[in-house]
Amino acid sequence: MDTLPKALVDKIIDELASSGPGRPADLARYSTISRDWVGRIQSHTFEVIYLLGPEVLKKWCRNIKSSPTGVSQHTRYLILEKIPMDIKEFEAHIRAFMYVGRMDITKSTFLLSSSAMKCFAPMVSSLTMLKIYQSPTTLRIITSMLVELPKLKILDVEGLKITGDMDGTSSPSEIPFFHGSNSLRLRYSDFGQHDLDWIPSSAQFGELEIDPTHFLHIPAPMNRWLSNSRMTLTALAVIGDPDRKS
Repeated sequence: MDTLPKALVDKIIDELASSGPGRPADLARYSTISRDWVGRIQSHTFEVIYLLGPEVLKKWCRNIKSSPTGVSQHTRYLILEKIPMDIKEFEAHIRAFMYVGRMDITKSTFLLSSSAMKCFAPMVSSLTMLKIYQSPTTLRIITSMLVELPKLKILDVEGLKITGDMDGTSSPSEIPFFHGSNSLRLRYSDFGQHDLDWIPSSAQFGELEIDPTHFLHIPAPMNRWLSNSRMTLTALAVIGDPDRKS
């Protein structure tokens, strides 16, 4: 098998990964065929990583080496759910995901930690889509995060809550994400007094999508933000289910 051209071996592994019993979860057994198969198999096996809660994260840390040249280099889609604010013991492992293009952060408090920025730093040239769902953060952290992610094209925010920390922040008007053809999606959020302070009224978007549950009912902060806005838009979309109850 070692005499086969690499392009042919890659194609065989890709076919195994996309059909029947050769799906990524079952691919590990094929890595014993040849050492040359391992890298391609890992690119499928570790392409999507879902870390649910601190116990799963601890298990990952015990079993996986925290190295950017290890299996984490193959991950393109990282999902973090219910990750606590204290992540110092996990920080090195999260930083090893250097080539993630999409990241979902769900029901987690770690965006309240100053260490969160260190986790995003290695993804500076790869992360293009970020979804934050029902997770609190601070104005300083979210603005600093956007400053450090110049490749970000889509920011999908659902149930975001901004808490305190109003001083020493980057000026939203200076953040590259707000000056281009990027997409911002605001979903199912009861916007509070400061929950929109991270979005400058002069922002430019290729697309702004707003959830009708609150956009059509126009809560005071959203109404004030839209009224004072000088945003440049290519498209404005209403998303979600207008009949959904908040």
